Amino acid sequence: MKCYRSVNISLIFDEKSAAVMVEMNVTQSRGGALLLRLLVLRVILGASLLAAGQIHGANPPSREDSFLSQLLGGAQRGDTLAHNNLAYRYFYGRGVPRDYGEATRWFSASASRGSPAAHYNLGALYEQGLGVPNDYSQALSHYHSAAEQGHALAQERLGLMYERGLGVAPDLREALKWYRAAAEQGDASAESRLGDLYYVGEGVARDYKEAADWYHKAADQGVAVAQNNLAALYHYGLGGSKDYSQALAWYREAATQGLPEAENN
Repeated sequence: MKCYRSVNISLIFDEKSAAVMVEMNVTQSRGGALLLRLLVLRVILGASLLAAGQIHGANPPSREDSFLSQLLGGAQRGDTLAHNNLAYRYFYGRGVPRDYGEATRWFSASASRGSPAAHYNLGALYEQGLGVPNDYSQALSHYHSAAEQGHALAQERLGLMYERGLGVAPDLREALKWYRAAAEQGDASAESRLGDLYYVGEGVARDYKEAADWYHKAADQGVAVAQNNLAALYHYGLGGSKDYSQALAWYREAATQGLPEAENN
């Protein structure tokens, strides 16, 4: 029985890089810096609501320009939260023209101060060649910096790079280590990939029951490939008894998401 594995290596850009820095940075605030952070959060909220069509003319251009000026001033003074927010806005083109080079510049400034989210985002930019040349070695380095600080998205990405030999020699034990670290934080993609390694016995002894456990976690979070592979385990009774009703239910879940392999079962 074939194990269908995700071939998607597209990144998930960490949009929370600004918000996660708020609590850390407020304790370091001096004078007007706290006011700046409040303005920054208003910019983020305004941009998010505008994108969702919930704001109509609430932020006229002059006010937006004022917010951006405050943001730039904070970034130039070395404020990590402002760095992350400017990078976020340049990456998505929110309030400024989209500019991956500027996004890279400001994430680099934040990463130089140790921000794990900024390191993750830089890794993603280098992996995809956005604003910088495609460079797996640089991506790997930034993912490492974030992963070692417990950043789950970076841990999953690092596992993938070790599994597929991107910027480093393939190392399934390292892949397993980082997938597990991310999966234990509830990262659905890592849960699915960890299930794959147990399913096929790569980097670890084959264990269908362990594979089923991880696939179930990922399937519950909507990962179509995990749903399909979990269905197959139920279908053929691998790691437990055959259960055609469970198999059918999970095949249908995966097929609903358009997974061709599931649609053929």
